[in-house]
Order: sequence, then structure tokens, then C-alpha cells
Amino acid sequence: AVVSTQSGHYGRGEPVECDVKAEKDVYLGVRGSSFRVKLTGAKKKEFRQYAEIMYTKDGETWTPSEEDKEKFNGFRIVDYAPEDTGVYIGNIFIDNPKEDRKQKCTFTFEMKINEGTISLSIDNAAALSVEPLKAGRGVAIQCRVDLTNLIFEDVKNPNNVKWYKIIPGEAPQLMTDTTEDSHNFNYARQTYRLWFANPQPSDSATYRCEFSHEALEEKDQAAGSEINAFAEVNIQWN
Repeated sequence: AVVSTQSGHYGRGEPVECDVKAEKDVYLGVRGSSFRVKLTGAKKKEFRQYAEIMYTKDGETWTPSEEDKEKFNGFRIVDYAPEDTGVYIGNIFIDNPKEDRKQKCTFTFEMKINEGTISLSIDNAAALSVEPLKAGRGVAIQCRVDLTNLIFEDVKNPNNVKWYKIIPGEAPQLMTDTTEDSHNFNYARQTYRLWFANPQPSDSATYRCEFSHEALEEKDQAAGSEINAFAEVNIQWN
């Protein structure tokens, strides 16, 4: 925060600069989270009884909403969202009649959003793609999904990812789960798996594991919809 730190006694006519500032220069929040912007540099009693605080956000007058719970020495953001990001400037005036001076401060802080990240990988890609596999032997493609600041509604649901079969010159084919002998989806060893019970040469293709944002908790779905994450492996059977 940028704040002047002069001190001294100039009489009650002319305010002097005080040491009030935001506790942090930058607040980094996650969508849907709750956190507090706290002001420091003055006694609680001064904040509570004698301080007047006004804020601007990106150059426009701003006041915490009723939901955001304004405090005498700051405010609490509830259900943090992208529209809360920006550069905030606070102007504070403290007039304590028991002191022989008035105080004023201007301080700046910024609020940013920590977007979620998603990465996918095929755990056993090397073993599957080094050489043609023998047809008729069961095999699983193991897709690992790593989330940061995002949460699956049900982490063990095999449908948290979508599987595509890709053949050169053709559009990717969305696969569906089946109880037939050909293939099925399951979750095991912290990976999402496409299982082939009896693969044949006709199953040779590139297989894509793609993240499904609909599987996230409701509060995270908007962030997840902006992320396109997938992993692929080419498998040949003979």
C-alpha cells in the first residue's frame, strides 16, 4: 500500500498524515471464497468511534455491499467473484476529540482472482504407445486429472472426463459408457480409466481424455468452462 507516514502535532486545524493502510498490498482470492480486507495502523477504538472511511474501485466510488459485511476497520468479501477484482483506494479521516490533532490517510490495495487450473495426463502412455499391443488382452487407458482451486462434485465419478476415439480424417467420436465386452469407464487408483476387455485391431486409434467442467462443484463451473484441457494417446493393436 502507498501511504504517507508523517507524524507530529499540528493542532486540530490541519490534519496530519497517519499510518493506516491495508494489511496486504495485493489480495489474491479464489472464486466463491470469503476473506477479509483488514486495515491496520490505528487503535480499534479510533477506527470504531472516530474514523470515516471512503473507498473507490478503479476510479469509481465504491462501498461494500450488505452481503460483504463492512467492518469498522475494513470489510469482508463473501462469495468472491471476478467483478470484485480491481485497484481500490481508501481515504480515511480520523477525528478523535481527545487528541490535539486530526489524521488523514490515503492507501491503495489491489484485489486479484486466483483462477483454477486443470491438467490432464495419461499415466501409462509410454507403455501403451511404444509398440503394437496384442489383441484380445484387456487394457486400461489411465487418465489423471490434477485440479488447482477447483473441486469435483464427486471425484470418483468416471464421467468426470469424456473419452473420444480419433481416427485420421474423421471427426472425433464421443464414446459412451457400456456394459458390453467392448469397453467401459471406471475410476481406480486416482485415475479415470477407459477399459478395453477384448481389444481388436479395429480399436486402433488415438484416444482423448477430456476434462468435463459440468462435473465440478456448482460454484466452480463458470471457471472450469473457460478451460480446455485434455490428454491423448495413440494405441495400435495387432
